[in-house]
This record gives sequence, C-alpha cells and structure tokens, in this order.
Amino acid sequence: QAYSDPETRLILHDAARPLVSARILTAVIEALKEEQAVDVAVPATDTVMQADSAGRYLQDIPDRSTLWRSQTPQAFTQGVLHRAYLRALQDPQFIASDDCGVVHRYLPDVPIRIVPGEESNIKITYPEDFLLMEQWLRIRQQTLQLERYA
Repeated sequence: QAYSDPETRLILHDAARPLVSARILTAVIEALKEEQAVDVAVPATDTVMQADSAGRYLQDIPDRSTLWRSQTPQAFTQGVLHRAYLRALQDPQFIASDDCGVVHRYLPDVPIRIVPGEESNIKITYPEDFLLMEQWLRIRQQTLQLERYA
C-alpha cells in the first residue's frame, strides 16, 4: 500500500556496490526530503571521449569539468519513478543503464540532485575489482582503529 502513494520515497542501490558508506546514505536521505530525484556521483577525473557509432574513431571530447561518474544509491519519489517508467515502456527504443537515466530521458523537467559519492563506492564488475575492494576494506579498518585510539 505504501508504494501506491506517489510521495513515498524510494532508495535503490546496486548490490554490485558493497562499500556504500553511511555518509552517502545519510546525504541521499537528506536530499530526498527536498527533491524528487537524487543521484550519487563523483567528478570525472579522466578525459572522456565519445566515439563514432562503430567505436573506431574519436567523435568528441566533452568538457570534463561538467562530467560526473554516476554511482548508487539513486533515490526518487515513487510517483516520479512510476511516471518515468510508464513513458519508457511506451518507447520501442527504450534502453536504460540506470534509473536516473530513465527519469532524465522521460521526465526532463524533473531536476535530479547530485549528492557527492566516494571513490571507495566502487562497482564490482571485473575479477580484479575484488582486489581493489579488499584494499578499501583494509583502509576502512585502519581508519576505524586509528579513530578508536584517538
């Protein structure tokens, strides 16, 4: 029944990002009190290039100062997410990589607030990502130990 209320707040998290922090979750919850859509992201530090449709030739290099790398969680009012997917499912060309992309494409008038993410909020995609995750866990453990003795 709660999901039928368009003002119900939903937080969606990708299980492939097991290192999400309490700080990120708190920031998303706080932003969602004022916004209808929230994304977690970190600024892009690499130069990003756009290739042609065949993926063979450089087509464009967007200004990096405006580019962010999206993470999860992403959060929405139920009404916004519902309306976006209703429109998306009417589109025979519908393709999505994440929920904020669906809202952005099908409800372009809904602003999506960016909450700063963290480099440690990595996505486990490749086997070597587990090594990186282990390093982040060691850093967190060392930080906790230092805080206990401070």
